[in-house]
Amino acid sequence: VDKPKSAAAVKENQLFKGKYFFAYTPKFTSVYLVFVLFKTGSLIVAAADGYVVFSGYTANDGHTMMLSHGGGFLTIYKHNQSVLKSVGEFVKRGEPIALLGNSGSTSFGPHLHFEVWNNGKARNPNDYLIASEL
Repeated sequence: VDKPKSAAAVKENQLFKGKYFFAYTPKFTSVYLVFVLFKTGSLIVAAADGYVVFSGYTANDGHTMMLSHGGGFLTIYKHNQSVLKSVGEFVKRGEPIALLGNSGSTSFGPHLHFEVWNNGKARNPNDYLIASEL
C-alpha cells in the first residue's frame, strides 16, 4: 500500500460531525488544536489515509492515537474512551480509529482533542478540515 505523499488527503476530508467547542492558536497555547464535543463512545475516524505510529495511553492525554500521513503530516486524537487500531496498521480516510471519551488527567469532559502537525510544527486544523453539525 502506498503512503500518501502530501497533505491533499488530509485537506479534502470531513473528519467528524459534532460541535466545535474551542479552536486554540499558539497565541493562547503551545499548539493549534480543536476540541469537538459529542457523545461518549461516538466513532472517531481517520482524517486521511495513514499509518498508526502511536496507539496507547498517557497519564495526561488518556487513550491517544497518532497517524502519519506522509509528507511530514501527523494527526493526533486524544482523550479517547478507547483506541481501535494498533501501531503499524494502515488506515483509510474515514475508517474508525477510536471511540470518543474523557480519558486522561487533562480532560474536562467527553470530547475529541485533535491536532495536525507538519514537519514538527503544529498547524491549524481548521485549514485541513471541513466540519458539519448533525
